[in-house]
Amino acid sequence: MIPFELIFKIGSHIRNPSLYKRYDFLLKSQYWSKDRLIEYQLVLLNKLLDFSNKHSIFYKSYFTKNGFNTKLNSLEGLKQLPPITKENLIDENLNIHTKFKFKKTFFCETSGSTGQVLTFRKNEQWDSETRASMFRFYNLYDVNPWEYNIYFWGYNIDPLKQSKIRVLDFMQNRYRIFDYNTESLEFILDKLNSVTYIHGYSSMIYELAKLIKNSERNISLKKLKMIKGTSEKIYDYYNEDINHVFNKKMISEYGAAESG
Repeated sequence: MIPFELIFKIGSHIRNPSLYKRYDFLLKSQYWSKDRLIEYQLVLLNKLLDFSNKHSIFYKSYFTKNGFNTKLNSLEGLKQLPPITKENLIDENLNIHTKFKFKKTFFCETSGSTGQVLTFRKNEQWDSETRASMFRFYNLYDVNPWEYNIYFWGYNIDPLKQSKIRVLDFMQNRYRIFDYNTESLEFILDKLNSVTYIHGYSSMIYELAKLIKNSERNISLKKLKMIKGTSEKIYDYYNEDINHVFNKKMISEYGAAESG
């Protein structure tokens, strides 16, 4: 048997060395009082504002232009600043990025679901915090990220890139769907007997539920613990069929690549 838990943890340690430290912290801090959480948020916010003011040309100018004091006494103080738009983030991309030498960064780009693609670099600690937050909520469903899962994500890219992603997905005990058509959906029906969680585009999970509902095949879903939709709205009628087929409601993960 392939030790997917060991592979996942070794890979996580290499890619995200601070992941499990942040994960342990989130498991503990989720029981803090609201006042303590707000106090902690304020400490981190002031650190972020001070860092941005010192190292980002855009934010230093933005704060000065709006007469903003980067030392706040409450979270409400952020309301002094006018909103920053997606256009600002794209047009001022170079000046928003800092020259600070982080130990490790990753290139990232948004999905473009709003019609505009934003590219940026994120540091390892930020990336680990985001992943730790996701895994903390997986924990509520008794799901471990290395358990076998089906992932509706991505698009039909060239075969070479698909092969590379297939290898990475295999190491994470994940099967990814690239081609969103009936043939691809039918191909994974036999895999559902072993799947622990299904995640990705909510519309495609709905299409899978419809296919199973109309199929005469006997499909066992005894290991299934969680169905997570993201990137799109989850309509009530989606969950009608999903509940009927999987005996579980699709939960929503509302994420944004640029904010977590």
